[in-house]
Amino acid sequence: MKRFKFIVFSMVILIVSFTCINAQQESSNKKLLDLKNAELTLKHIRSSYEIALELKKSGLISDLEFSKKSTEYLKAKVEYQRALLDFTGTEARVLIQSATKRIDKKGRPHAKITLLYSARNIEALYSLGIKEDLFPLDFLKELQDIYVSLYADDYIISEPYQVKIDKIALGKTKVVDFILLKDVESLEISVYYIGKTDKTKAYLLKDSSTNVITLNSSQFSQEVNLGGEALFDLSLERYTRESSVFRLHVKGLPKDVSYEFIDPDSNARLSQIKFQEGTTSMKLQLKVYLPRELPVGMVIDKPIHFYALCLDEQESKYFNRDMDIKNYKKILNDLKGGSVELEIIPIGIGKLDLNLLNMYREIRVDEFVKMKIFAKNSGTRSLNNINIIIDVPLEWKSEIEPGFIRQLDKNGEKEVNLKIIPPINVSVGDYEVKIKADAISGGKKVDSDEKNLRIHVASKPNIIGTILLIVFLAVLITAIVVFGLKLTKR
Repeated sequence: MKRFKFIVFSMVILIVSFTCINAQQESSNKKLLDLKNAELTLKHIRSSYEIALELKKSGLISDLEFSKKSTEYLKAKVEYQRALLDFTGTEARVLIQSATKRIDKKGRPHAKITLLYSARNIEALYSLGIKEDLFPLDFLKELQDIYVSLYADDYIISEPYQVKIDKIALGKTKVVDFILLKDVESLEISVYYIGKTDKTKAYLLKDSSTNVITLNSSQFSQEVNLGGEALFDLSLERYTRESSVFRLHVKGLPKDVSYEFIDPDSNARLSQIKFQEGTTSMKLQLKVYLPRELPVGMVIDKPIHFYALCLDEQESKYFNRDMDIKNYKKILNDLKGGSVELEIIPIGIGKLDLNLLNMYREIRVDEFVKMKIFAKNSGTRSLNNINIIIDVPLEWKSEIEPGFIRQLDKNGEKEVNLKIIPPINVSVGDYEVKIKADAISGGKKVDSDEKNLRIHVASKPNIIGTILLIVFLAVLITAIVVFGLKLTKR
């Protein structure tokens, strides 16, 4: 039963399709017949008009009769032109023959649109013997003033915004090239001609004549601290169906600089990629790690240029050889694989550490704290204008010597003397002093970690009570000794 319903449904679809095709063909044939009929009518009325014109010159017909013949002739001419415009307006079409996408040597996406002037039945007009004095045949042989624009989401995304084609001959093609302001997979092509606009939505085919795959990155240059890492987001686009597996390479980095390609979704490390069926684009990440110590040949603030490559098997074998970076530049333009030039700038940064030997001090009410602080640069760049800041409790005072350090080289250390003075009427208890420092390194501000020094203030000792206690103990001990001796003698 289900099979029978499927057969019936298929037959209905075929019948509807043939009906639509026949209706379109009948409409086209009717317009062609209307045009032929209008031409025959025009010939007949024009013949009558020419006879009436001769009779008018001889004075054999009145002005009223000649005016009627002239009006009939003009109406027939207009009707002929209307039928011709109706026919050509339906049959004359500018078709989108192809729409391809490519990437130029500057990494800019282009769209190449091929237009075809097609008119399936206009050729039949020539067999009708149309006279050029009735309607210009040039109008049929070529279209003039065609305007082409590219849209995505109702916005023009091309440079230039619009291209004008002066003329296209019947059956011929014209190619227009646009720079895409937005990298898209599909777009809408708008073509304006003979008073109408045709809009066609199309997926862009990949033009593999120049590239098999393209590789791009929006963050082509990054500053990296020594011991840090740079993360480059990469976008890949495939322009061919021949190869689906590509190998990933980086060329031009110093030997002490390591790298890895990462899948942003799974965080898996990659050395090659494979495009699945129907997939034309992919996202990757490239991580570049700088060593903590400056390698030989690497200079702070000097850019390091290198290339990320995505190549097929054949080109990968060629690039596995050691080659100077200058030689890469010479042959990259000949590659069909993807390449993108990147750069990292090792900047280095100073790191300011404050070291205290003891974070807890205890003093009496009439005493002060005196201690040493060691300021050390444990970073990879010198520190300048080092300022040590002491935050003491209310009415407390601090003295620093030296309070300002002009420069501290890498791994350098400077001793600073610190004196913290409590007020005269300070209460017994615990107090906290905050110690920190800031400096400038490579034009950037560097702050140290904050240190908290705890100070316990104790009361003054009672001297008289202490003396009395000592005397009492001495008397007590003496009495015990004497009493013991007396007992011994007995």
